[in-house]
Amino acid sequence: MTLNPKHRPSTSREDKITLIREQLKCMEFQGKGETWETFAVKIKQLGCIAEIFFDKLFSSPSVQGCIDTNGEVTIFSTHEQVLNGQVR
Repeated sequence: MTLNPKHRPSTSREDKITLIREQLKCMEFQGKGETWETFAVKIKQLGCIAEIFFDKLFSSPSVQGCIDTNGEVTIFSTHEQVLNGQVR
């Protein structure tokens, strides 16, 4: 998902959550037939860890993590990605 720089969230947690919720509805899915509606159901069942790409930022950070059955999140690693020489 790409966040438009003019829509930078304020420092309030509520504003950040609202922005992310709005942007999630605009995601592009790789799975055939997957939509925000079908994916949202899976998030409720399984949980999720999200990465956000910020336009104009010349890096591509990534994280690997796991959500256990109790809802606890464990981060295994973080790193910078190189994607065929492209930042995206």
